[in-house]
Amino acid sequence: MAMSGQTSRVRPALCIPLAAVVWPGSMSEELAWAGGFFDGEGSTYLEKHRTHRGHFAARLHVTQSGWGGVAPELLRFKSAVGDIGTISGASKDKRNQKPYRRWRAYAEDEVQLGIHLLSPFIGQVKRDQAIAVMRVIHAQARLPRGNPAFGVPGARYCIRGHDKWNARVRPFKGRGKNDQDPLNHLRQCMTCVREDALAKRNKTDLKGRR
Repeated sequence: MAMSGQTSRVRPALCIPLAAVVWPGSMSEELAWAGGFFDGEGSTYLEKHRTHRGHFAARLHVTQSGWGGVAPELLRFKSAVGDIGTISGASKDKRNQKPYRRWRAYAEDEVQLGIHLLSPFIGQVKRDQAIAVMRVIHAQARLPRGNPAFGVPGARYCIRGHDKWNARVRPFKGRGKNDQDPLNHLRQCMTCVREDALAKRNKTDLKGRR
């Protein structure tokens, strides 16, 4: 107990400085828990881009094992960071065959948001790891969005001159994530797709006759 006239000072756990009150979510107990959980089970890393050689993408990653579905810790963590990222299906550990799942954030804006929210509550090692990853991301050139073969995104006419708005034979019915964006099919030309499919079938038939 502090003596009168003296100021007591509490040393933070693991010598981690406390978050400033003005930091978004700094008073959130759930974020504090998520930071501790990520500090022990999570990581920030770089992944090679699938189509652009020499380019990298940032990833946030947390793995948790558990029987009987998704581990409650993963669901709690995902909720604490604003429900960003996705939880994978179950995989089995090679040593003990115990199922595990991964929470991962792929989109660059989600990765940066996750790092921003967790930074006050993680240790220096994980914080330095995240900073090093984002330093690489910010240093590399930005990639153009969209497929150049489809022309200007959202344009009515494709690069071959087809009217994309009137190219459908049947009304569009979205599947999966397309339900969230009913105009997603306009990013490519259905006439071009049909012509390319027909050319591929004709090429296959020609090979079969030889």
